[in-house]
Amino acid sequence: MVLHFTIKDMPGVVVKFDASPIRPPIGVVAPSDVLFCPCDFRCDFEEKVFADDDNDGIKNDFSDFLFTKITSSDTILIELLKGDIIVAQITDDTYGTYYDGFPSNSLYVGWQADWTAIFNAFSGGRYQVKVTTTILGSTTEFFSRYFRLNTFDILSADKTIKIESFQEGNIDNSEFNFTGLVDGGWRSSIRLFGTFGKMQANIERDIYQDTSYREIQNRDTVNREYKLEANLVPESIYDRITTKDLLGNRILITSYDVLQELKYEKFPVVPESFDEARYDDLGNTHFGISFSDRQKNIIKTNVQ
Repeated sequence: MVLHFTIKDMPGVVVKFDASPIRPPIGVVAPSDVLFCPCDFRCDFEEKVFADDDNDGIKNDFSDFLFTKITSSDTILIELLKGDIIVAQITDDTYGTYYDGFPSNSLYVGWQADWTAIFNAFSGGRYQVKVTTTILGSTTEFFSRYFRLNTFDILSADKTIKIESFQEGNIDNSEFNFTGLVDGGWRSSIRLFGTFGKMQANIERDIYQDTSYREIQNRDTVNREYKLEANLVPESIYDRITTKDLLGNRILITSYDVLQELKYEKFPVVPESFDEARYDDLGNTHFGISFSDRQKNIIKTNVQ
């Protein structure tokens, strides 16, 4: 039997290898310390994040982290890693906005990581956030996805899309209640490989006929639909987007496409439907989402 492995190191590049499976001889038991690791077969997801002193929210990025205690004696330690080295312990607003409790819930601990502040302190590179929680005496370590940090460059950002959401209210299956957490809602942001746009328009007509049977315009409404298409997104990220981010009270999308004529920057939308997601053998998803304008005001009326 021949195994076919597909390794996708970057969008658009696919390398295939043919290899015969290797099995231990019958009767030979593998040592207990030999474990299967999915990392031997798939590449780690790296989110591109950018730093820029303009601080316009288009050329610079933020990432959110939110955790909860059960009792006031529990502890949550947030650390920033560059490579495998701890470069900072997050205890204040030096590298973003740190929340040791909120007015609406003193047991929540959060951090809005400011990648420009991080770049200015430690330069670019591959980063990860490590969180150590001690809850009711039990200690657990959490490692975030990887972040590839650099200064903003339009060619480096090309063919990416950034989804920003601002969350208020309560999601029933979430451990967090966002009601009154911060003014304007808790901000989440994620950058994916993909495209946004391909606007399609349709018209709703409210007309009447005069005595000569001519159609007379009363009210016409144009509705626009946009397509987001993303590739090589881990299942965990897809789950987060569909069950949390797209439930936000406000959703803004920025498209980074150097060949796109219309520019979508912090473009306000609402989700309308999900296409059927496709899954590859390496745990990645490829999916589409349809959006419409948040403000549907392309309306023509005639007042007699």
